[in-house]
Amino acid sequence: MKMRENGSLSPYPPSPLIKKVAFSPPLVLDRGNGDQWSTTWADDDNLYTAWGDGTGFGYEVVRMHADRVFLGLARIDGTPPHYQAANIWGGFKPESSTPALYVHQEPKTENLKPGQGLVFANGKMYLLALVHGLDNRRNRLLSSTDYGKTWQDHGFLFDHEPYYRFAESYIIQFGRNYSGVPDHLAGYVYLYSLSKSDWVYYQENGRPQSKSTRWDNPLVTNQDLVLARVPLDKIEQRSAYEFYCGSGGGNGNGYTGPAWSKDINAATSVFHDPNGANWHPYCVYNPWLKRFILVVKNTYNPYPLERNYFNCDSAGLGMYEAENPWGPWHTFFYTRHIGRFIPGLDLGISFTIPQKWMENDGRTWWMIFAGRGTYEGKSMYGFNLVKLDLELSL
Repeated sequence: MKMRENGSLSPYPPSPLIKKVAFSPPLVLDRGNGDQWSTTWADDDNLYTAWGDGTGFGYEVVRMHADRVFLGLARIDGTPPHYQAANIWGGFKPESSTPALYVHQEPKTENLKPGQGLVFANGKMYLLALVHGLDNRRNRLLSSTDYGKTWQDHGFLFDHEPYYRFAESYIIQFGRNYSGVPDHLAGYVYLYSLSKSDWVYYQENGRPQSKSTRWDNPLVTNQDLVLARVPLDKIEQRSAYEFYCGSGGGNGNGYTGPAWSKDINAATSVFHDPNGANWHPYCVYNPWLKRFILVVKNTYNPYPLERNYFNCDSAGLGMYEAENPWGPWHTFFYTRHIGRFIPGLDLGISFTIPQKWMENDGRTWWMIFAGRGTYEGKSMYGFNLVKLDLELSL
């Protein structure tokens, strides 16, 4: 298999470490319904996953089933292909009797989506959930001390920030209970955001929201990611968040490193793809390779108007590696047609690679994906798996 379909399309040079990646046949399951599947590795050694728009685990159902929720949480015990999953909060027969927050409520702007905003850190679970509806420019911070059975709502965290930043927060994942962070990065939780300047321009200049200016317009492309960090013990404090603004930082002793600012307007791009950087980027640290693995969808869609697919449900996918979460990035996989590598997948919604499910000294990964399409008669809108095997240059 070629490393990339077309190297000229990739925004970054080839990886000197990862020569190519091979995809196994997809494992399309009939026991997980929904999308997004944000995952985090908790201190009880289980994975926890937050899904959107579905019933979670239990059985395959139509999307409009009575148990469908905009936001739910499940626990996953074990490793693929042998694991056990159970709904904790929301969805079909959850363990918790606590009603889900902000689910199917009116106005619809109070419905929440998980994105990739789930993290277990410092002995506590946090979820930065997008307020999903007509105004997608804010999120709410939820926390749980009992592994998702009950939640405390801390209110809005990022609320109408410039350029739509961090309303959708994509948290970088490390090891169990956010362990294994490299020494020079330790003590913080790190998160990405899209930077949607076109969308904000229309809104801030008083233009009415319409299909031509909405975030889900298939003809408008997001191209950049920005980066933030927050101390582990201050996740609930908006004032504690700092934003990466270049490499001009230092300690006065000759060290030059990243520069951070409390001013969100100072945030600079840490990733740029002119072909698109879309909804649900994902990043995880591979401790064996000592690399950050970044997965970003690009926006190729051969039928954007005829089939009315949203820009966020893109057919292209890129994978990158870097020694730091701000880059510099190198490409080890890039396609505008993901269905050529995951048969049946027309458009990908989310792609997640839990560190716990990395094997073979970090050279084999299990990737969770959700998307539109079918494989062997089964819908891909759910919790599905594909195994990735790396060939290294070592």
